[in-house]
Amino acid sequence: MSESLPSFPEIVALTPAEFDQFPGAVHQRVCEPFENNLDASCMPIEGLALRSLPSIALSDRSVLPFVWLYVQHRMRRWEVEPMLNARVVVSDVLLGQVHAIPLLMQNGALWSPAAFASRKGPPPEGEDLGGSTCTAESGKLAELPPGRYAMTAMVYDWKSNTVVADVTAKPGALQPLAATPLAVAARRMATLNRLTADGVEFSGAARDAPALVGHGLAVRVVPRADKHATVLGRLRMAAAEAAAVVPHSDPAIAHGFAWVTFMLVKLDELGVVTRAVQVPLSTDASSLVGQFAVPLEAIFDVELDGHLLYVVAGRYIEGALAIAAG
Repeated sequence: MSESLPSFPEIVALTPAEFDQFPGAVHQRVCEPFENNLDASCMPIEGLALRSLPSIALSDRSVLPFVWLYVQHRMRRWEVEPMLNARVVVSDVLLGQVHAIPLLMQNGALWSPAAFASRKGPPPEGEDLGGSTCTAESGKLAELPPGRYAMTAMVYDWKSNTVVADVTAKPGALQPLAATPLAVAARRMATLNRLTADGVEFSGAARDAPALVGHGLAVRVVPRADKHATVLGRLRMAAAEAAAVVPHSDPAIAHGFAWVTFMLVKLDELGVVTRAVQVPLSTDASSLVGQFAVPLEAIFDVELDGHLLYVVAGRYIEGALAIAAG
Protein backbone atom coordinates (compact mmCIF):
# COMPACT_ATOMS: atom_id res chain seq x y z
CA MET A 1 0.00 0.00 0.00
CA SER A 2 1.17 3.52 -0.75
CA GLU A 3 2.13 5.88 2.07
CA SER A 4 2.68 9.62 2.03
CA LEU A 5 5.88 10.41 0.15
CA PRO A 6 8.98 11.08 2.27
CA SER A 7 9.86 14.06 0.07
CA PHE A 8 6.56 15.83 0.77
CA PRO A 9 7.41 19.31 2.10
CA GLU A 10 6.95 20.07 5.78
CA ILE A 11 4.48 22.77 6.80
CA VAL A 12 6.36 25.82 8.06
CA ALA A 13 6.17 26.16 11.85
CA LEU A 14 3.58 28.67 13.04
CA THR A 15 3.55 30.82 16.15
CA PRO A 16 0.68 30.78 18.70
CA ALA A 17 -0.38 34.22 17.45
CA GLU A 18 -0.65 32.93 13.89
CA PHE A 19 -2.67 29.92 15.02
CA ASP A 20 -5.10 32.26 16.79
CA GLN A 21 -5.94 33.90 13.46
CA PHE A 22 -7.64 30.72 12.24
CA PRO A 23 -11.46 30.50 12.53
CA GLY A 24 -12.53 30.23 16.15
CA ALA A 25 -16.09 28.93 15.71
CA VAL A 26 -15.52 25.24 14.97
CA HIS A 27 -18.86 23.69 15.91
CA GLN A 28 -19.84 20.48 14.13
CA ARG A 29 -16.50 19.09 13.03
CA VAL A 30 -12.92 18.98 14.17
CA CYS A 31 -11.56 21.04 11.29
CA GLU A 32 -12.42 24.27 9.51
CA PRO A 33 -11.06 24.97 6.01
CA PHE A 34 -8.99 28.06 5.46
CA GLU A 35 -7.97 27.06 1.92
CA ASN A 36 -9.93 24.29 0.19
CA ASN A 37 -9.74 22.58 -3.21
CA LEU A 38 -6.93 24.78 -4.48
CA ASP A 39 -5.58 24.09 -7.94
CA ALA A 40 -2.40 22.08 -7.29
CA SER A 41 -1.62 21.20 -10.90
CA CYS A 42 1.87 22.63 -10.55
CA MET A 43 2.70 20.32 -7.61
CA PRO A 44 4.63 17.25 -8.85
CA ILE A 45 3.99 15.20 -5.70
CA GLU A 46 1.10 14.07 -3.53
CA GLY A 47 0.90 13.53 0.20
CA LEU A 48 -0.12 14.61 3.69
CA ALA A 49 1.53 16.98 6.16
CA LEU A 50 0.59 18.02 9.69
CA ARG A 51 1.79 20.73 12.07
CA SER A 52 0.88 21.75 15.62
CA LEU A 53 2.31 23.73 18.51
CA PRO A 54 4.99 21.85 20.49
CA SER A 55 3.27 22.73 23.76
CA ILE A 56 0.31 24.59 25.27
CA ALA A 57 -0.66 25.62 28.80
CA LEU A 58 -4.35 25.17 29.61
CA SER A 59 -4.22 28.34 31.71
CA ASP A 60 -3.49 30.25 28.48
CA ARG A 61 -5.69 28.36 25.98
CA SER A 62 -8.25 25.54 26.16
CA VAL A 63 -7.56 23.80 22.84
CA LEU A 64 -4.62 22.32 20.98
CA PRO A 65 -4.62 23.73 17.43
CA PHE A 66 -3.18 22.05 14.35
CA VAL A 67 -3.14 22.44 10.57
CA TRP A 68 -3.00 19.74 7.92
CA LEU A 69 -2.37 19.79 4.18
CA TYR A 70 -3.48 17.17 1.66
CA VAL A 71 -2.36 17.20 -1.97
CA GLN A 72 -3.93 14.63 -4.30
CA HIS A 73 -3.99 14.02 -8.03
CA ARG A 74 -7.33 13.41 -9.69
CA MET A 75 -6.82 9.66 -9.92
CA ARG A 76 -6.18 9.51 -6.18
CA ARG A 77 -9.32 11.57 -5.54
CA TRP A 78 -11.32 9.03 -7.54
CA GLU A 79 -9.69 6.05 -5.78
CA VAL A 80 -10.09 7.43 -2.23
CA GLU A 81 -12.77 10.02 -1.45
CA PRO A 82 -11.42 11.89 1.61
CA MET A 83 -14.75 12.77 3.27
CA LEU A 84 -15.15 9.34 4.89
CA ASN A 85 -11.48 8.39 4.95
CA ALA A 86 -9.69 11.41 6.44
CA ARG A 87 -9.03 11.25 10.18
CA VAL A 88 -6.49 12.32 12.75
CA VAL A 89 -5.08 9.69 15.09
CA VAL A 90 -4.42 11.11 18.55
CA SER A 91 -2.22 9.00 20.83
CA ASP A 92 -1.79 9.74 24.53
CA VAL A 93 1.94 9.03 24.68
CA LEU A 94 2.16 8.59 28.46
CA LEU A 95 -1.10 6.73 29.17
CA GLY A 96 -1.44 4.77 25.93
CA GLN A 97 -4.98 5.69 24.86
CA VAL A 98 -5.53 6.12 21.10
CA HIS A 99 -8.42 7.90 19.35
CA ALA A 100 -9.22 8.15 15.62
CA ILE A 101 -11.21 11.34 14.92
CA PRO A 102 -12.86 12.15 11.55
CA LEU A 103 -11.39 15.28 10.00
CA LEU A 104 -14.04 16.22 7.47
CA MET A 105 -17.40 14.62 8.36
CA GLN A 106 -19.74 16.52 10.65
CA ASN A 107 -20.46 14.95 14.02
CA GLY A 108 -24.05 13.70 14.18
CA ALA A 109 -24.89 14.79 10.64
CA LEU A 110 -27.18 12.68 8.47
CA TRP A 111 -25.38 11.48 5.37
CA SER A 112 -25.56 8.75 2.78
CA PRO A 113 -22.46 6.59 2.23
CA ALA A 114 -23.21 6.58 -1.48
CA ALA A 115 -22.83 10.36 -1.59
CA PHE A 116 -19.18 10.09 -0.52
CA ALA A 117 -18.25 6.76 -2.07
CA SER A 118 -14.82 6.20 -3.54
CA ARG A 119 -14.47 4.94 -7.11
CA LYS A 120 -17.82 6.47 -8.08
CA GLY A 121 -18.32 6.84 -11.80
CA PRO A 122 -15.65 6.19 -14.43
CA PRO A 123 -12.00 6.84 -13.51
CA PRO A 124 -10.39 10.00 -14.88
CA GLU A 125 -8.45 9.63 -18.10
CA GLY A 126 -6.80 11.73 -20.75
CA GLU A 127 -6.64 15.42 -19.89
CA ASP A 128 -8.57 14.81 -16.68
CA LEU A 129 -5.49 13.11 -15.22
CA GLY A 130 -3.47 16.31 -15.35
CA GLY A 131 -4.94 18.13 -12.35
CA SER A 132 -4.46 18.03 -8.60
CA THR A 133 -6.24 19.55 -5.62
CA CYS A 134 -4.87 20.83 -2.34
CA THR A 135 -6.91 20.88 0.86
CA ALA A 136 -5.59 22.89 3.81
CA GLU A 137 -7.48 22.83 7.10
CA SER A 138 -7.07 24.16 10.60
CA GLY A 139 -8.29 22.06 13.49
CA LYS A 140 -8.55 22.27 17.26
CA LEU A 141 -8.56 19.44 19.79
CA ALA A 142 -10.53 20.44 22.86
CA GLU A 143 -10.89 19.05 26.40
CA LEU A 144 -7.44 17.48 26.52
CA PRO A 145 -6.16 16.82 30.05
CA PRO A 146 -2.49 17.52 30.76
CA GLY A 147 -0.29 15.04 28.98
CA ARG A 148 1.81 14.37 25.88
CA TYR A 149 -0.03 13.78 22.62
CA ALA A 150 1.13 12.46 19.26
CA MET A 151 -1.00 13.36 16.24
CA THR A 152 -0.93 11.82 12.77
CA ALA A 153 -3.31 12.61 9.90
CA MET A 154 -4.35 9.80 7.60
CA VAL A 155 -6.48 9.33 4.49
CA TYR A 156 -7.11 5.59 4.31
CA ASP A 157 -3.69 4.16 3.29
CA TRP A 158 -1.72 7.41 3.46
CA LYS A 159 -0.43 8.95 6.65
CA SER A 160 1.30 12.23 7.44
CA ASN A 161 4.27 13.00 9.60
CA THR A 162 3.64 12.69 13.34
CA VAL A 163 3.79 15.74 15.61
CA VAL A 164 4.06 15.59 19.40
CA ALA A 165 2.70 18.28 21.75
CA ASP A 166 2.83 18.67 25.52
CA VAL A 167 -0.31 19.94 27.28
CA THR A 168 0.30 21.36 30.76
CA ALA A 169 -2.03 22.93 33.33
CA LYS A 170 0.25 25.96 33.68
CA PRO A 171 3.25 27.20 31.69
CA GLY A 172 6.22 24.94 32.34
CA ALA A 173 7.50 21.45 31.74
CA LEU A 174 5.23 18.41 31.79
CA GLN A 175 5.45 16.47 35.04
CA PRO A 176 6.82 12.92 34.62
CA LEU A 177 4.72 9.89 35.49
CA ALA A 178 5.29 8.22 38.85
CA ALA A 179 6.95 4.79 38.67
CA THR A 180 4.67 1.75 38.84
CA PRO A 181 4.88 -0.03 42.24
CA LEU A 182 6.26 -3.56 42.17
CA ALA A 183 3.02 -5.11 43.49
CA VAL A 184 1.02 -3.46 40.67
CA ALA A 185 3.56 -4.68 38.12
CA ALA A 186 3.26 -8.23 39.46
CA ARG A 187 -0.55 -8.15 38.97
CA ARG A 188 -0.10 -6.90 35.43
CA MET A 189 2.28 -9.75 34.68
CA ALA A 190 -0.39 -12.22 35.83
CA THR A 191 -2.83 -10.67 33.35
CA LEU A 192 -0.25 -10.87 30.58
CA ASN A 193 0.29 -14.55 31.36
CA ARG A 194 -3.39 -15.17 30.64
CA LEU A 195 -3.01 -13.41 27.30
CA THR A 196 -0.03 -15.62 26.47
CA ALA A 197 -2.30 -18.65 26.95
CA ASP A 198 -4.55 -17.19 24.23
CA GLY A 199 -1.69 -17.05 21.74
CA VAL A 200 -0.47 -13.47 22.31
CA GLU A 201 3.28 -13.74 22.86
CA PHE A 202 5.51 -11.13 24.48
CA SER A 203 9.15 -10.28 25.01
CA GLY A 204 11.60 -13.08 24.21
CA ALA A 205 8.79 -15.33 22.97
CA ALA A 206 8.36 -13.27 19.80
CA ARG A 207 11.80 -14.10 18.38
CA ASP A 208 10.85 -13.31 14.77
CA ALA A 209 10.08 -9.66 15.51
CA PRO A 210 11.57 -7.28 12.91
CA ALA A 211 14.84 -5.51 13.62
CA LEU A 212 14.81 -1.96 14.97
CA VAL A 213 17.62 0.59 15.22
CA GLY A 214 17.11 3.28 17.88
CA HIS A 215 13.78 4.28 19.38
CA GLY A 216 10.63 3.44 17.46
CA LEU A 217 8.20 0.73 16.40
CA ALA A 218 8.78 -1.96 13.76
CA VAL A 219 5.99 -4.33 12.71
CA ARG A 220 5.20 -6.82 9.96
CA VAL A 221 2.19 -8.98 9.19
CA VAL A 222 2.78 -12.70 8.65
CA PRO A 223 -0.04 -14.61 6.90
CA ARG A 224 -0.78 -18.16 8.08
CA ALA A 225 -2.00 -21.22 6.22
CA ASP A 226 -5.39 -21.06 7.95
CA LYS A 227 -6.11 -17.68 6.30
CA HIS A 228 -5.41 -15.86 9.53
CA ALA A 229 -2.55 -13.45 10.17
CA THR A 230 -0.15 -12.62 12.98
CA VAL A 231 1.50 -9.26 13.53
CA LEU A 232 5.08 -9.34 14.83
CA GLY A 233 6.51 -6.22 16.44
CA ARG A 234 9.42 -4.71 18.28
CA LEU A 235 9.12 -1.51 20.35
CA ARG A 236 11.88 0.58 21.87
CA MET A 237 10.98 3.75 23.75
CA ALA A 238 12.45 6.23 26.19
CA ALA A 239 11.92 5.17 29.79
CA ALA A 240 10.29 8.55 30.52
CA GLU A 241 7.48 7.76 28.03
CA ALA A 242 6.77 4.22 29.24
CA ALA A 243 4.98 3.07 32.37
CA ALA A 244 8.28 2.32 34.08
CA VAL A 245 8.36 0.04 37.13
CA VAL A 246 10.30 0.95 40.26
CA PRO A 247 13.88 -0.45 40.04
CA HIS A 248 14.01 -4.15 40.94
CA SER A 249 15.89 -7.37 40.20
CA ASP A 250 12.99 -9.84 39.90
CA PRO A 251 13.39 -11.62 36.51
CA ALA A 252 9.68 -12.54 36.46
CA ILE A 253 8.51 -8.91 36.43
CA ALA A 254 8.94 -6.43 33.58
CA HIS A 255 10.75 -3.13 34.01
CA GLY A 256 7.99 -1.23 32.25
CA PHE A 257 4.80 -1.54 30.21
CA ALA A 258 3.44 0.03 27.03
CA TRP A 259 0.04 -0.11 25.34
CA VAL A 260 0.10 -1.20 21.68
CA THR A 261 -3.08 -0.40 19.75
CA PHE A 262 -4.11 -2.28 16.60
CA MET A 263 -6.40 -0.27 14.35
CA LEU A 264 -8.41 -1.65 11.43
CA VAL A 265 -9.36 0.81 8.68
CA LYS A 266 -11.67 0.03 5.76
CA LEU A 267 -12.24 2.14 2.68
CA ASP A 268 -15.31 4.43 3.00
CA GLU A 269 -16.11 3.28 6.55
CA LEU A 270 -16.14 6.21 8.96
CA GLY A 271 -15.70 4.04 12.04
CA VAL A 272 -12.35 2.52 12.99
CA VAL A 273 -12.06 -0.75 14.93
CA THR A 274 -9.35 -0.74 17.60
CA ARG A 275 -7.99 -3.25 20.09
CA ALA A 276 -5.11 -2.75 22.50
CA VAL A 277 -2.73 -5.04 24.37
CA GLN A 278 -0.26 -4.14 27.08
CA VAL A 279 3.30 -5.21 26.31
CA PRO A 280 5.95 -5.83 29.00
CA LEU A 281 9.24 -4.01 28.48
CA SER A 282 12.76 -4.85 29.60
CA THR A 283 15.69 -2.52 30.17
CA ASP A 284 18.07 -1.79 27.31
CA ALA A 285 20.62 0.86 28.35
CA SER A 286 18.54 4.03 28.84
CA SER A 287 15.56 2.62 26.92
CA LEU A 288 12.80 0.09 27.46
CA VAL A 289 12.27 -2.52 24.76
CA GLY A 290 9.66 -5.20 24.12
CA GLN A 291 8.64 -7.71 21.46
CA PHE A 292 5.22 -9.13 20.66
CA ALA A 293 3.45 -11.59 18.40
CA VAL A 294 -0.32 -11.02 18.18
CA PRO A 295 -2.70 -13.22 16.14
CA LEU A 296 -5.13 -10.70 14.71
CA GLU A 297 -8.12 -13.01 14.71
CA ALA A 298 -7.59 -13.51 18.45
CA ILE A 299 -8.15 -9.85 19.29
CA PHE A 300 -10.62 -8.75 16.60
CA ASP A 301 -14.19 -9.97 16.37
CA VAL A 302 -14.69 -8.58 12.86
CA GLU A 303 -13.88 -9.93 9.42
CA LEU A 304 -10.30 -8.97 8.58
CA ASP A 305 -10.71 -9.11 4.80
CA GLY A 306 -10.77 -5.69 3.16
CA HIS A 307 -9.17 -3.90 6.11
CA LEU A 308 -5.81 -2.21 6.45
CA LEU A 309 -3.89 -2.34 9.72
CA TYR A 310 -2.24 0.49 11.61
CA VAL A 311 -0.27 -0.15 14.80
CA VAL A 312 0.18 2.66 17.36
CA ALA A 313 2.42 2.70 20.43
CA GLY A 314 2.99 6.03 22.16
CA ARG A 315 4.44 8.50 19.69
CA TYR A 316 4.99 5.83 17.04
CA ILE A 317 2.61 4.65 14.31
CA GLU A 318 3.21 2.03 11.62
CA GLY A 319 1.02 1.31 8.59
CA ALA A 320 -0.88 1.01 6.47
CA LEU A 321 -0.25 -2.75 6.44
CA ALA A 322 -2.17 -5.09 4.15
CA ILE A 323 -3.68 -8.12 5.89
CA ALA A 324 -3.05 -10.79 3.27
CA ALA A 325 -4.69 -14.17 3.63
CA GLY A 326 -2.36 -17.13 3.59
